[in-house]
Amino acid sequence: EYGPAWAALAQLMCAAYILDLPGVEDPRGKMAEYARRGATLAPRSPLARGVMANSHFIFGEREAFLREIEATLELNPGSPFYEGATGYLLILAGEGERGRPLLENSLAMNPCYPWWFNHGLCVDSYVRGDYEGAHQATLKAAFDVNFWGPLLRAAVLGQLGRAQEAERAASELVALVPDFESRARDLTSRPILSEAIVDALLDGLRKAGLRPGGD
Repeated sequence: EYGPAWAALAQLMCAAYILDLPGVEDPRGKMAEYARRGATLAPRSPLARGVMANSHFIFGEREAFLREIEATLELNPGSPFYEGATGYLLILAGEGERGRPLLENSLAMNPCYPWWFNHGLCVDSYVRGDYEGAHQATLKAAFDVNFWGPLLRAAVLGQLGRAQEAERAASELVALVPDFESRARDLTSRPILSEAIVDALLDGLRKAGLRPGGD
């Protein structure tokens, strides 16, 4: 009956879905169920409400996502983590004008911020056409624990015209996910609530030598 524990379990299901981890049946559905339990048991927990926002995000429920984001920030104002995580999600929802200042403020408050915040900066710079800024953000991410690192590097380097480096990143991506090309749109869209961002990333991957969707 402890809400934050259900919220944490929901977040693990979210990771299983986004990262396409094997051995977890219906991770998206489980995330929604566990997130609801967490928010019901602990409606004033920033963790529970933040995970509920993430669940709405994953299901493409934009208005509900934005409502829960507001509730999360109000429950824990000034928190470096929640400002950063909120900014990150807003960027991936196509709300970069609001999301980037939150994310940058989080980084300024906490030099030991989660490394994956840099992926948010990368995506925001990328969609604004600042490919060099996006590249610098990928360098700050430092290491890869899943296919998203090489995916972003390949797209960015493809847009920069750095063909050999882009092809190496694309090869790393395919080594991690051998059937990536046939599933590119599905996998790329899982953590992104903006078709325009997905299309832009797929364009960069094409320039890196990949054939998303077999085109």
